[in-house]
Amino acid sequence: MMLSTLKLLKTERVKQYDYCIPYFQPLEAQDDEEDTVVNILFPIEPPIVCDFDWKLDELEDFCKDLIENETLPEDKKDEFKNYVKEQVWERKAAQRQAREARRKMIESMNPEMKAAFENMKLYKFYPVSTPDTPDINSCKME
Repeated sequence: MMLSTLKLLKTERVKQYDYCIPYFQPLEAQDDEEDTVVNILFPIEPPIVCDFDWKLDELEDFCKDLIENETLPEDKKDEFKNYVKEQVWERKAAQRQAREARRKMIESMNPEMKAAFENMKLYKFYPVSTPDTPDINSCKME
């Protein structure tokens, strides 16, 4: 199903669709590969633990909010900004490395294996009550 089609579906229907797709899809990017949130653990006493989204948050405003909330001392502001920039750079580098590794894996994959992953189907089997199926009604929670 195309991504644009999924956007038109209601949330419940999208969840039903997501439930049906297989979990192992090496030819597609993982969800965390494009994540723009960095977990920050700034080592001061008490430590600052927060999430920084480099696409949505401005670093200067983010620091001002922490200072206003008295979470970040004023004299540690530049140190904190450098720490956040370093964490963002490391996260971007890790994502680049993951994308490159996936691209190399796909390129090195033989065409037969690649075609098998592209045409992979998932079959789900649900139990059917038969006369020889044991009665489990006494074990069910009410």
